[in-house]
Amino acid sequence: MTTLLQDILAHNRAVTEKEGEARRAAAVALKKTPHRRCAIFTCMDARLVEMVEPALGIRRGDAVVLRNAGNIIGTLEGTMIISLLVAVFMQNIEEIIVVGHEDCGFTHASSAVLLDKMRQRGIGEEAVETMRGPLETYLDPHTDPEQNVRRVVRLLRTHPAFPPDIVVHGLLMQPASGSVRLVVDGSRD
Repeated sequence: MTTLLQDILAHNRAVTEKEGEARRAAAVALKKTPHRRCAIFTCMDARLVEMVEPALGIRRGDAVVLRNAGNIIGTLEGTMIISLLVAVFMQNIEEIIVVGHEDCGFTHASSAVLLDKMRQRGIGEEAVETMRGPLETYLDPHTDPEQNVRRVVRLLRTHPAFPPDIVVHGLLMQPASGSVRLVVDGSRD
């Protein structure tokens, strides 16, 4: 077992022993349908852990939160679209908030660099070549976080599987302070 996994399990035991009953009691009042009927789609950047939700006033039970590299929608039929459709139709989501952030590492990434790093870590050439097309499509076009937020908002608004009454907003977060700037007000645009 790695040290990281040992630390995680030890922390979990300590927290659940200390707060377990209180957490279980609070969970009874929570429903699977988010209280604020919103989904937040943001980046997986480690600087955003414990930053996005508090900065937006989102608490446990308020929202569905989805994360991936660069808050990118890679394909119109991909897992992020499917997850958002599940949220909309199974969890009664009414608003989606796309939260990009400044200084996104994704905007500095390239398929060529990632493919080289895969080779350096011992990934075989066949696997590297299998990933070339998807990585070029996913990584290379995304160089501006604000434009990506606008692109994702537009894609969700025009996607044929989303109902027309879903409101999609776009925000851009400063990862050090948590301050956000409105990019797209879905209730007006």
